Order: sequence, then structure tokens, then C-alpha cells
Amino acid sequence: MRKHIRSKTAIAIMAAGMIFTGCGKDAAGVDAVTADSAKEVTADEPNTSQEKLFEEEESQESESLSDSRRESGDSSAESSEESQTKETVVNTSETETLEEEILGIEKKVEELEALLADDDMQLTITMISEEVYHIWDDELNSLWSRFSNAADAKTKKLVLEEQRTWIQKKEAELNRIAADYEGISAKQLLLNQAAGDYTRNRCYELAKYLAQVTGASFELENPWQRKVEFVDRQGTPDIYSELTIEKVEEGKYTASIGIYRLTTFDGKAVPIAEHIYEFEDETAGVKGLIRITDDGEGATFEVTESTWKYVQEGDVFYFLERL
Repeated sequence: MRKHIRSKTAIAIMAAGMIFTGCGKDAAGVDAVTADSAKEVTADEPNTSQEKLFEEEESQESESLSDSRRESGDSSAESSEESQTKETVVNTSETETLEEEILGIEKKVEELEALLADDDMQLTITMISEEVYHIWDDELNSLWSRFSNAADAKTKKLVLEEQRTWIQKKEAELNRIAADYEGISAKQLLLNQAAGDYTRNRCYELAKYLAQVTGASFELENPWQRKVEFVDRQGTPDIYSELTIEKVEEGKYTASIGIYRLTTFDGKAVPIAEHIYEFEDETAGVKGLIRITDDGEGATFEVTESTWKYVQEGDVFYFLERL
């Protein structure tokens, strides 16, 4: 049974497949970098660098900041001293603001991803995605180290509890991807991308906390929050329906609601209350309310008006997972 909603994952798999087929030896006969030779983020190996980085802190009512890098083979384990060295390297000069620091990381990632456009480069998209994740992972360690040193015990405990929840969610998503795409060549790419996206998002949140406890300024908008996506899997690994809300400018949003076997509604979404948007697709003649759950992890779309015969007033569609 074919689904009408096509996920971004499928596009990523095709892109990876095209790049993988082009990998071999360069003009000098040197082996090209392949996905197999890259250090990997996995969903079933123990935490390494960040757990070791915070070993002492964990013994004092704490635990590691994130699930860290998960790398294959014996080379995955790093010593605490090595992790501390990496954290020091990430730290920026005292004259650089937090905003400049994060924007610098974004620029570094952008330049790295631009290498994919160079036909002379033999790097694969998997290798790039792995390095992007490591860049954000190092920044996360750096931000936490500075926050941990600056925050009072009460603030630190609150953020640490929040961090535990973030770790669990991230690990659950990596485990889901690993299971859903077992045996597929692009699995590692998808794991890297998910780990990178989750870690990038958390860097923005920790930067805000660090700014609060140090009195610094940090007004950058988290890119993760400009666009939110919710899906309905109907109890399977596949995406059947999808709801996306995207901020186009301050105070203005658009929404796309793809309903399995029916259609996709596209239109404006006007915030009318916390977590509630008024939606209208003028072309389809459909209006409704988009409600995001209090925890931000799910959403519903309730039809309030419809001139389209396939949906009626009172119909409710559920999207209970946030991507």
C-alpha cells in the first residue's frame, strides 16, 4: 500500500545512494573515504567521551551531559584528559560573545557541508554528517563545562534534570532509526543527522542558560524552533501523515497538513493562544485549529469549517510524535 506522504528520510536515502556509488579511488589511485571508514554514531554502543568528561561530577549527584559520541571499535574510548583537551580547544577567546561563538560554529558547519558541492572531493555525505555531529558535540561539552562552573547548585540541578530527559529522547530516536533502517546503506547517515540535529538544538538551549547565569547576551533564535514537524505513524515505523508549522517572519507562520490517503492542506497559521494556531487553506476551503500538546511532543488538527466533501467540521487528526 503506497503512502502519499513522502518523508525527507527517503530523499536522504536516495541522495546517499547516489554519492556512495561514486566513491572509489581518486586520480592518484588513493582509496576514497567511505562510510565504512568513518567513525560512527551508533545507537547500541556505550557512551564514551562525555561520560568520562563528567565522571567526577556524576559522582557528586550528576550524570553525563549527553549520550556523547558513539564510535565503533576500540578507538571509540577517549580518556578524560583527552576529552578535557578537546573541550579546551572548542572554547573561544574571552572577547568573543556567545552569539559570535554559536554563529562561528554554524559557519564552520556550513563550510564543511559545502565540500559536498566540490566534484574533486572524495568525501562522502556520511563522513560530512559525522563531522558535523562531532563539531556540535564538542561545542555542547564546552557550553556545559562553562555553565556547570558558573551556575549555582539549584539552577544546575534543574538543568541537569532537563538534560536527562533530552538524553532519553535522543537515544530513543537513534534506537528507532537503527531499528527501522537496519540493513539499509544510508542508516549511518540518518543516525549522524539525527544526532547532529538534536545536539545542535541543545547547544542553543545551553547557550541561553549560560548567558543567564553569566549575564551575557544571547538573542539568537534556535533554528530548531523555526520549524516544527509532527507525524502519525499509525503504530508502524513509517510516516503516514505529517503536520508542519514554519515561522516565515516574526508573528507569521505557515502550516502544511498531509493526511494519509486524502490530501495535503497548505495555508497560513495564526497563533491565537499558547500552543494554538488558527489554520486556513483558502484553496481547499478548509479551516481548523492546530493544537500543540503542553509538552510540545504532539499535535492535533481539528476541522472547524470545510467546503471539501472529504473532511467535515469536527474531524480531528492526530500527530503524536515530534520529529
